Amino acid sequence: MSEQRAAGEGATRSFAADVFGPGFELVDHREPGDWIPLSAMSSPPVLRERVENTRLAIGGVGTSPRQIRAVASTMALGLFSRLISPVLGAAVLDAATLVPDPQTIWLRRVERGLIPLATTRAPVDADPAAALDGLVLPLVAVIAQVFGLSRKVLIGDVAAAVAGACGVIAAARPDLSGRAEKLRADLLTTPDLVGSGTPRGPFVRSSCCLIWQLPMNYICSNCVLVDARTRMVRERDDDRAGSPGFRRRFRDQLEEAESTHTWRGSRP
Repeated sequence: MSEQRAAGEGATRSFAADVFGPGFELVDHREPGDWIPLSAMSSPPVLRERVENTRLAIGGVGTSPRQIRAVASTMALGLFSRLISPVLGAAVLDAATLVPDPQTIWLRRVERGLIPLATTRAPVDADPAAALDGLVLPLVAVIAQVFGLSRKVLIGDVAAAVAGACGVIAAARPDLSGRAEKLRADLLTTPDLVGSGTPRGPFVRSSCCLIWQLPMNYICSNCVLVDARTRMVRERDDDRAGSPGFRRRFRDQLEEAESTHTWRGSRP
């Protein structure tokens, strides 16, 4: 890595983590722990374990098949973000980062929190498009198959991961905001991600992440169900996502939004 510092005996971690935070961390040496190659995430049992850990981490909610799909989408968003953030951070810093090879990228098994990420291959110049193609998009297909999730939902999760990382970069280093915005726009207009969310300005995805289906009174900050111009949030308890009142008032619109990936009803 072109800029790095010690992170333990025989290990270094990317400079991007110092600049942008732990979500951008990449260690180039596997410290002791229960590590698996990223390629193992193509295994249904490993994916189900990660989804169950996610379910427990958010309070043990979500037990029906429909809710498990929502948890799987939440897990996927976190995983995609973890994989793409170090590459995006390195790209705006003109630094080196991981090779997009699932066999040489390792994840430490953890029950909750950020997944430690390591590489056992010499770093290369950051290539965000190659990281999407080599690391993230193959997981979209596997997760969709294992959990019966719509590809559009998962592609929306990828877009949200990209936009979220670029937002963190811009907030941490305003002088790099222009590069981060261009990077986001470039990635969200690639053939696989085009139409998945707004490439510029306030990010709003065009598909539902499904988290409203969980009994958490929560919607995501880039929700397709929220007016993109006003970023209107619900203030009354009975309007909170997941509440009985919310479900009664917006069930039809939410069902339509989930199936058509657009919001056609009145403002939530």
